[in-house]
Amino acid sequence: MSDLRSIPLEQLRQQCPPLNQQLEPAADAAWHELLHRALVAQNDAAWDAMINSLWISIFTWLYGRAPNLSPAAAERLAQQVLLALRREYLGVAATAQVQTTTMLIGFLQEQIALVLTNKETLM
Repeated sequence: MSDLRSIPLEQLRQQCPPLNQQLEPAADAAWHELLHRALVAQNDAAWDAMINSLWISIFTWLYGRAPNLSPAAAERLAQQVLLALRREYLGVAATAQVQTTTMLIGFLQEQIALVLTNKETLM
């Protein structure tokens, strides 16, 4: 296996399958490197790649919990989840330890539960 730190971003992104499936160790390592580039190194291109890779998982989890969401509502809620992720890691020091994909999945699912609860209370 090549050193993930040295591979181009697009190649790295292609090694990051949706998080709503079981990850093989190589995919977990690829996600860890993408998280490091996006959150610790605060590389904007890596952030964009991470968002593109997370999008399908977030929608899958949203519709799994609220199958009657309209596409527009699901998109708004997904954006709120991603904003919470950005706020959580805004200003993370370059020496900070990147969380595991398991922790990322837990954080995203917690945020999904929160935005769905807030959506219900607003109705």
